[in-house]
Amino acid sequence: MNCVKALGILLVVSTMSQAGWGAEEEKPAWTGQVSVGWTSTSGNTSTDNKSLSFSAERRTEKGRLSGGADFAKGRQTNPATGVKITTEDWLRSLAKYDHFFTPKWYGFVNGRYETDKVALLDSRTLLGGGAGYQLIDRAETHLSAEAGLASQREEYATAPATSKSEVTAQLGYKFDHQIVKTVMFVHDLSYFPSTEDVSDYYLTTTAEVRANFTKSMFGTFKTIFSRDASPAAGRGNSDVKYILGVGIGF
Repeated sequence: MNCVKALGILLVVSTMSQAGWGAEEEKPAWTGQVSVGWTSTSGNTSTDNKSLSFSAERRTEKGRLSGGADFAKGRQTNPATGVKITTEDWLRSLAKYDHFFTPKWYGFVNGRYETDKVALLDSRTLLGGGAGYQLIDRAETHLSAEAGLASQREEYATAPATSKSEVTAQLGYKFDHQIVKTVMFVHDLSYFPSTEDVSDYYLTTTAEVRANFTKSMFGTFKTIFSRDASPAAGRGNSDVKYILGVGIGF
């Protein structure tokens, strides 16, 4: 709960800061997307999988406030025994504020909160900040690169329960490109190596293709890859998630 509160405080502070810097005649609007996915099978195999994704951004001359979340839950039932097994149950959320000192250079503060029950990850919280550079900022293409520091805390549902807190660097980039009028490609990567041991790191990257059916409705296929160099005991280092869904932009 403290982790969720921390992200909420970050959003509130960022919004207040943004309101105080660079007054515009017209209040900028939020833009974003909401998408859902659902698959179900029955017969020899009985499965039920649901997913939800959300992202939003608000840009002014001096500031950019953004946030988002992805969630998925899946179960598989053995028809012979009726036993239900959880195949996925995870959440990741993020909030970020960028303040532009020049049209290209900006400073940022950000926060992440993640959980993955199958990987025995009770929570992963990252709070940090740093500097970024807007390499490309055109209507059809955006590319930015960032570097900074973060405080990371991980709590695992092992027996006994374990936790780890450390300071990490944070490096990453974000890219999106309008391939054609109705198709967009979005890609980002974030890398958090420990400042004490660079071989101990957390990395996550997302690639998404979004195709519009109408002006506001779209289909999406998203891949999320993550690697934790020191996962919970008995769990693997890497996870790959695939999300197919439909959504609405605003």
